[in-house]
Amino acid sequence: MLAAYDFFGAYFPAWLPAMVCGIAASVVLRSALQATDVHPRLPVPLLVYVSATVLFTCIAWFILS
Repeated sequence: MLAAYDFFGAYFPAWLPAMVCGIAASVVLRSALQATDVHPRLPVPLLVYVSATVLFTCIAWFILS
């Protein structure tokens, strides 16, 4: 059975807050890569950031579940 969290009287599935955490972590990663001048050297930035979002979302889902 999937986990659900109660936020202000509404139930949200566990993957929803995990996805928000994953997107936020990817935004932080992008800022860090831009600050260290790694971002311009990425071969396919879109693929890197989408993959990082999926990775961070899975990690957050395992932690929250």
